[in-house]
Amino acid sequence: MITRMQVEMAKSLYEQAHRAAEFAHAGWLVRQNLYRLMFPLASDEEFAKMMAVPNAHYEQAIESMKQLRDAYEKIAAELTEK
Repeated sequence: MITRMQVEMAKSLYEQAHRAAEFAHAGWLVRQNLYRLMFPLASDEEFAKMMAVPNAHYEQAIESMKQLRDAYEKIAAELTEK
């Protein structure tokens, strides 16, 4: 059985992860702009290759955030059903 404390802990973890995701997004934007400044002559294709790994990490973080949100909502729904 899920307790109210477990739901509050899940909510707290979700909120912390959300703040971390916002920070990661800002870092990703800065990195993207920095790379553009460092390599102004790079074509769009070359730039896409340079950003492939950071973009993959960013997309993975977004997917993890969605999974965390879904898990929290499921826990909260189970608690309210009982």
